[in-house]
Amino acid sequence: MLARRIGAIDPTDPDRRRKAVRLFLEAEFARAFGAGVLNDPAFPQLLDAVQQQMQEDARAAAALHALGDLLLRQAA
Repeated sequence: MLARRIGAIDPTDPDRRRKAVRLFLEAEFARAFGAGVLNDPAFPQLLDAVQQQMQEDARAAAALHALGDLLLRQAA
């Protein structure tokens, strides 16, 4: 299901790498804490904060960049 959702991201979208990583993080949070977390109204803000924190660290940002590329390649 994750690969299908990532594969549905428009290949011309300049923000597709970030969107792929977000879908991955969403799936990992749901796996770790249960699917009910997806219905929590605060969940999107939590994902925003997590992604922002990771982007602010150079090593984590590089890892997210690589992860996004990997996710997009595998979903293609």
